[in-house]
Amino acid sequence: MSAGSNREREKRVKAKLAIKKHILSGRIVKKISAERDIVPEPVDSSMELSSEGSGATNIVQRFINSSDLPREIIQEKLLNGLNEILGKDAHFTEIQIQIHSDEKWEVFLGEQRKGLIPLTDSGSGLKTIILCLLNLYAIPHLEKKSASEYVYLFEELENNLHPSLQRRLLKFIEKFAFSMGCTFFLTTHSSVALDAYANSDSAQIIRVIHDGKEARTTTVGKYFDKLDVVRDLGAKASDLLQANGIVWVEGPSDRIYFNCWVELLAGGRLQEGRDYQCAFYGGSLLARYEALAPGEEAPESTNMLAVNSNAILICDGDRTAESGEGSRIKRRASILKTQMGKQPSSYTWITEAKEIESYVPTEILCQQWNKKTLKPIGQYEPFWHKPTKKNPSKGYFEKYSLTKTVDKVSLALDTTPKMTVQNMGEMFEWGREMKAIVDKIEEWNR
Repeated sequence: MSAGSNREREKRVKAKLAIKKHILSGRIVKKISAERDIVPEPVDSSMELSSEGSGATNIVQRFINSSDLPREIIQEKLLNGLNEILGKDAHFTEIQIQIHSDEKWEVFLGEQRKGLIPLTDSGSGLKTIILCLLNLYAIPHLEKKSASEYVYLFEELENNLHPSLQRRLLKFIEKFAFSMGCTFFLTTHSSVALDAYANSDSAQIIRVIHDGKEARTTTVGKYFDKLDVVRDLGAKASDLLQANGIVWVEGPSDRIYFNCWVELLAGGRLQEGRDYQCAFYGGSLLARYEALAPGEEAPESTNMLAVNSNAILICDGDRTAESGEGSRIKRRASILKTQMGKQPSSYTWITEAKEIESYVPTEILCQQWNKKTLKPIGQYEPFWHKPTKKNPSKGYFEKYSLTKTVDKVSLALDTTPKMTVQNMGEMFEWGREMKAIVDKIEEWNR
């Protein structure tokens, strides 16, 4: 073949490549960040929804109150989607908006026999679901676009969502993507997402690995690849009903700390998957749990002791210097502690410091954030808190960390290898509580 023929072929190939478009080319990107919230807001004409959730209240307000927007987007489509995802966990009869004396609007959800409940009194998981639905229903209408024109980037939807809620939300997203022709990218640390999409013809699972120098991705296709991902996420094959005992923790990062602390005090005698099994209760959903003898539980609650009467509950105290007694969730944890205290094979640790991260030794955080010295965290000082207009104070992380964001799992994985019995022994009541917990787990296994 002559040089002229090669040049001509090269020219034709380049011409075809120039007009070839990626399947996602031209799509509109919408994102939900891992750190998100829906809060009361003043009227804002911008009608923009940020990835952190700001603007959500104002959008709901405009759809309900404005004559030029269809209120059925919120009061029918969003409400029906919300109830479909919640399943038997809850059923809302209406979504309304009300204005406070400070001229800020707030979203209210109506339940039969309970009336209207402000969204600020609801859990973070519920707000996550509403933010998803606003992106799927309200935003396309505001921008006069079809859902098929969007690419959705949703980070860690599992935060504060019970596994059953995660499954229903993921199923809803898959059904929406298939019916509307849009694309979703989901980042997750949850094994629930892997289970939900492992056999889906319309989903692809990509594993991200960082070796300390660079990140690389691998498309999960083979059965053994999937087992590796499960191992990375911390999921175990052991059945909760057959475990010697269950340790109930809020989420994956708490499990990492707990397993490290058991290793420190038990010296390898106790192992998760053999001597106990961790289970996640999902943050604010703790309010839906009971710890009662069989037959005493309420029908709308999940009984921890019905799963296994050998049970340990670990949860953040959420105390503040002002209240001492802490938040609504903390009071709920106190009720559970009383209930579990009636069972000789169970135990409860409600942290005296504000949250689990408060127990990371200061010397480790100095190494983590490249600081010579750090002020020890206060008992009631929040570890995580981004400043807001209502509360401009920074959390411990926001004050001293070199990075603006980090997920809880990454911090736990980075700090636990440096923990010792000596530096942990200085952290509030850690030594006393963990000794009691280790003793209880050994009691289960005698």
